[in-house]
Amino acid sequence: MTTTNEHLAITRRMLEHADEQLRLGDLVQASEKGWGAAAHYMKAVAKHRGWQSGSHRDFFTIKDRLADETDAPEQIRLLFLALRGLHQNFYEPLATDSEVQAGIAAANEFVETLNDAGVFDR
Repeated sequence: MTTTNEHLAITRRMLEHADEQLRLGDLVQASEKGWGAAAHYMKAVAKHRGWQSGSHRDFFTIKDRLADETDAPEQIRLLFLALRGLHQNFYEPLATDSEVQAGIAAANEFVETLNDAGVFDR
């Protein structure tokens, strides 16, 4: 079973891999790494808080619970929409380079915003 700290380490590694794959021009892998970073971050929070995180549906619940704890709930929800676009691009590779780049930026912002909101302090 993966620990909170392991999920956070995977998050950081996935963000690095997303940037690397984007530089290499592999938009499909860059997209999935960006989504994966956010997914592992949400799994880390869920593990820390004792929440469910075993399904995609759980990510929507986690996102909503965390968004409601921040000063910028709509920002969190919009970033999550961008992240869903990255995940979709893995299966239906239609996104442009600039769209994937924006999605990866959204993944970084999602993690940073929630970290700044102190989601692990609760």
